Amino acid sequence: MPSPARLLALGRQAVGLLASGDPVDRTRVLAPPAALVRGARTTGADRLVAGYARGAEITGSEALVATALRTRSAIARDAVELLARRTGAVHWRAALGEVLAVSDDRADEGFAILAEVVDRDGARRLTARQQLLHAHGLVLAGAADRFARDLPALTRLEEDSVRALRADVAHPQAGGDPDAWWHLLTAGWAATGRIVPALREPTGPEDTAFDRLTAPADVVAARRDALAAELTAAGRDVPRVSIVVCTHEPGPFLATAMASLRDQTWPDLEVVLVDDGSSPEGASAVEEAAAIVPGCRVLHLPRNVGAFAARNAGFAAATGGLLGNLDSDDWNHPERVERQVLPMLDDPAVVATESGALRALPDLRTTWLGYPATRVNASSTLVRREVHEAIGWFDSARRGGDAELQERIDRRYPGGRHVVDEVLSITRLRDGSLSRADFRMGWARAPWIVHQSAYRAWHGRLPAGPPTAVAGGAGEVAAREADGGAGAWPRLDGSGQRRFALPRTWVTDAPFDLDVVLVDDPADTMDAPGALAGILRGLADAGLRVGLLPRENEARLRRHRVMIRSDVQALVDDGRLVVVEPEADGHARLVHVRTPACVATGRVAPSLTADAVVVRDPGSARVGRVPVAWTRESVETELGRWAVATPLAWCGPGDTPAETVRVVQAHLSSLESPPLRS
Repeated sequence: MPSPARLLALGRQAVGLLASGDPVDRTRVLAPPAALVRGARTTGADRLVAGYARGAEITGSEALVATALRTRSAIARDAVELLARRTGAVHWRAALGEVLAVSDDRADEGFAILAEVVDRDGARRLTARQQLLHAHGLVLAGAADRFARDLPALTRLEEDSVRALRADVAHPQAGGDPDAWWHLLTAGWAATGRIVPALREPTGPEDTAFDRLTAPADVVAARRDALAAELTAAGRDVPRVSIVVCTHEPGPFLATAMASLRDQTWPDLEVVLVDDGSSPEGASAVEEAAAIVPGCRVLHLPRNVGAFAARNAGFAAATGGLLGNLDSDDWNHPERVERQVLPMLDDPAVVATESGALRALPDLRTTWLGYPATRVNASSTLVRREVHEAIGWFDSARRGGDAELQERIDRRYPGGRHVVDEVLSITRLRDGSLSRADFRMGWARAPWIVHQSAYRAWHGRLPAGPPTAVAGGAGEVAAREADGGAGAWPRLDGSGQRRFALPRTWVTDAPFDLDVVLVDDPADTMDAPGALAGILRGLADAGLRVGLLPRENEARLRRHRVMIRSDVQALVDDGRLVVVEPEADGHARLVHVRTPACVATGRVAPSLTADAVVVRDPGSARVGRVPVAWTRESVETELGRWAVATPLAWCGPGDTPAETVRVVQAHLSSLESPPLRS
């Protein structure tokens, strides 16, 4: 039950939404209580689908849509469709269009539903994301006339997205005029007085538009000289900025990145190019690319260590007081460094800056279904050297280091990270990139969530705000290597010492071999918080090799993703628990399902194999506002698709650590070999 203060805040928020006059806001406030009085008719519907539909009516369409996108479950999607068909309500029809538009099998139907809502009820009845999906559908279908007709009504779209969409419609490959397309694509820079880039002539059929980006050399040189004169006249220092570029077996796109650094307006720029263990041929290509930037320093690593460890090597070799990086397949606007440095000169409390980026395919089209064209570019972070000296370098994980560093900076320097609200980079969308296949609108592959949970749990154990400072050198020198003392801040120093566990699939391809894998929602705090950690600890204390397969309890109908609880994460970091990602290969002698609602909604089966499965029956099928969140039939159907050697068994509702250990040990003892002890 929410506290009185929380209820008061929610009430004030509801009044504000109603007063806005926005039809989407009014629906958010009025639809749930109306459903309490008179819900949708679910006669004849599947019992489980009807249960989720009833719960979703009370919590709101956005919670069910978010759940359906996050989990990709059949039941959640069917519940959206049931409500759309039975109620005919605009918000449920729009929700169905949103879910289907990003599906693999019914995308055209989803786009048609969104278009129908626009025609019958008006674009104002769509949320911002639904408007963006509708626009993307029109652009991808080449429906230029319909796009031009609907665009004025899509008022929830951000200005940068509108500009990018109009450019995509006018793209030469869509039959548009090249000059008109380029004018639209660069209009944002022209409107704000920034240097407008150009496209050089192609040198061959493989020369993409992205790699033809260039800046007018005379304009860049004039701006660089003028900036140096302005800073000198004002008596201001011109700090050296070091930009590190890391590459492994580079392609032609490295030259594009390096040319964009050559063409920067900042007067004192050092470029460090790190060859992350390339072959001799790759190393030669690195040297060729380095020659593009006069004075570029090259660092050849003897083996491939990954982008973030390579960046750390580059930072260690750099001489600048401000440190940043550029991904080797991206492009920087000529004023990127300048625009990010100036706020740090104006305000010493600004310890790091970032800027915006435009996402683009090799042909410079920008439509990525469901995603705005622009975003804050995590790879653009420019940091004061003393910040790295205080809190350390990038984590050495091969992925996710940008986001972790951002949040670590925020923990250590609250309010000290400044975002320059300008598009100052173009980031390349390409097949085979490290992360593009791992994300879809509303969904992310499990290892990214496991990683985020791990580093956030570590950050949560660190003291917030500045540590106790000690004298020495220029600026603040933080207390360094102590790990946990009052005011102390442990550094990620590149030594290889881990502060938190990495997703297993990011570390090894070797299959796991465990005694028991528990299936549950490790983010759930609604019932008996801390119970899951106690059960996992009890199993580990019994000498069992224990894994946890995180599986969201969809019946919680969360609007936002929730991280793994910190007490569970602590067991992972201590090496007592293995997080089994759905994609991970391996074997468990026993799978124990603690929460049957986690395996009842038609999701994709994990890759693990097991000798046996036991499911705890908690005694009630209700979870939160969902009156029927699981049935024995739905659980057995879903688990029947898992690679399990024997039929599943059910056990009683006992849920203490001791009861769970007894159940697990009893089932393990019934298998051919006894459980392995540590």
